Amino acid sequence: FQGNKYIFHVIHKNDGCCWAYAFSSYLSMARVQIPDRVTRIEWNAFEGCTSLTAIVVGGLNRQFSSLEGVLFNKSQTGLILCPGGKAGSCTIPDTVTSIEWKAFSGCTSLTAIEVGELNPQFSSREGVLFNKRQTRLLACPGAKAGNYTIPDSVTSINQKAFIGCTRLTNVTIPD
Repeated sequence: FQGNKYIFHVIHKNDGCCWAYAFSSYLSMARVQIPDRVTRIEWNAFEGCTSLTAIVVGGLNRQFSSLEGVLFNKSQTGLILCPGGKAGSCTIPDTVTSIEWKAFSGCTSLTAIEVGELNPQFSSREGVLFNKRQTRLLACPGAKAGNYTIPDSVTSINQKAFIGCTRLTNVTIPD
């Protein structure tokens, strides 16, 4: 732990787990490195880490990987967590077929979530995340600003799709 900006190894010695809220009190932490021996990360281990811009995973870790500071499972078929302080856009690789339900929660500096056209499960439009057919709105990035009109194709919206979107001034839902 150096200057409140970087935590290297904070895991339980016996089981290789990052426990619930393990880092929640480190609000100014900008980067975390997950050691090779970590085998489990609780979904809320980084809850409230709004300055966290990158999660870096050791190359020999058997359970996890990272790309552009975002946490994935080893094969990068599952997106686990976009760090709360990541700014700009987050690109979801074509290999991703599942996204954790709170993967983008707390990402108040994220302006866009982008998905490649070859992704079999997900798509994006105007920086907002949808299922492939764009019938379900999954997540709106926290820093999206101004007016937003939900596409006519949308028939359902994830429960917390707009959580933290404090810069939106108007959301229009189609008839």
